[in-house]
Amino acid sequence: MQSQNENILTILKREKEGVEAIRNIKDVLVNIQKLRGNSNLYGILFTHAEDSEIELYKDNINTLITQLGRSFTTLDDLLARNKALSGVDKELKRLEDDLAKFHTNVFDLTVRHFDEYSKYARNSINLMIDIADRSFLLAETDEHQAILLNILINIVLNLI
Repeated sequence: MQSQNENILTILKREKEGVEAIRNIKDVLVNIQKLRGNSNLYGILFTHAEDSEIELYKDNINTLITQLGRSFTTLDDLLARNKALSGVDKELKRLEDDLAKFHTNVFDLTVRHFDEYSKYARNSINLMIDIADRSFLLAETDEHQAILLNILINIVLNLI
């Protein structure tokens, strides 16, 4: 009986850590989506607005980039503590590095901004699905919970 309880606790701990990691990646995703919208608005304002408005949006974008950096730091710390998610940290680092390179020229206006941020958002969603799989969140035996988890992890993320 004690062994069975220990197994249940291990499973619950792994699932809890997976959900926590997914929640943190969602924060990264939200920041990427905000940056995508703000960079597009910046591109529109750049040709039609006054310099003061343009500077305001530059400041806003820089603030969002800083928030994104904090989200990555929190997530890096969480993944470092969780050995089951050790493969995900390499993918996360690649995403973080790609975004850092992109942000060095973020104010050089190109039509790529929307596509680039969309690609990074898709990569974030793929990381969430990978974490859900590694945390065995997608292997739920209860049919109703399995359906709910599938909706939350796969369908809702794809709709976003």
